Amino acid sequence: MNFAGSRRLGACTIVMLSAAAAHSATIDFDNYTAGSLTQGSTTPLATTDRSFTTPGNQGGWSDSASDSKGWVYNTSSSGLYAGGKAVRASSSITVSGINYIGANKGLNPGSQYHFDCYWPADGTPSGELQVGGWKDHDGDGLFDQSEVGLGAGIVSSGSTRFGFRAASFGSRYISAVAPIFNHWYRVQVELDDATLTATMHVWDLTAGGTLLDLDPNSPATSFSKTFNTLAEYGALSSEFEGVHMRLTSGNAIDNISTGLVPEPAGLGAIAVAGMALMRRRRK
Repeated sequence: MNFAGSRRLGACTIVMLSAAAAHSATIDFDNYTAGSLTQGSTTPLATTDRSFTTPGNQGGWSDSASDSKGWVYNTSSSGLYAGGKAVRASSSITVSGINYIGANKGLNPGSQYHFDCYWPADGTPSGELQVGGWKDHDGDGLFDQSEVGLGAGIVSSGSTRFGFRAASFGSRYISAVAPIFNHWYRVQVELDDATLTATMHVWDLTAGGTLLDLDPNSPATSFSKTFNTLAEYGALSSEFEGVHMRLTSGNAIDNISTGLVPEPAGLGAIAVAGMALMRRRRK
């Protein structure tokens, strides 16, 4: 079953979340070959007109609109995140200042999506990572850096926090919470095209699925940003033609999936309940 939570929260979760899974699609990197994300591509030298690899070759990601081809690597388990493969910008997390910025036509995030991300202790202190939609504004079938919509994830603006970055890598908007080194997180994003509003929830997978309070001054645990213009919001989610991601150095992304993280049970409670169900079925 093609659902991000099914592998990361254990096989038991497939049973518990089958209804949600039926309406989701996922890019995880477990079937990719370790090494360059865009194998065979030329060294990135341009921010425009980046071609896409064959879908069967590393999932069809575009050549980078920055200075890194992207790197597929093996990951280790951490709390509710189970080891597999993920993508970062560099073959080494100690290499700083390089970025993979690319897109994929195989998954359309739409108005609701989520993904897992990792913040390494020895990564770039001011590094960033984001996931969002993209639209081929010039209609040439190629990817341009300027075609990305708003991105959600980890941004650096004076300090490094969970937050949003405006379309075409514009202004940054940060929440009250910073990522913890060496932790995996699940980030959920909801887009409201009518009001140009983006809302984010974040769970700490390494800490057992704890829901973070991104806005202590609000009754909600989410962080929201209403953009002033469509240019800053980017394309409407109904117009997305695929997904984009941006990675700096050793920061990693995994399990990009459409749909919402199941609530209100919480990731930890779901995993425990699912394990109990499996034990009952084996009796």
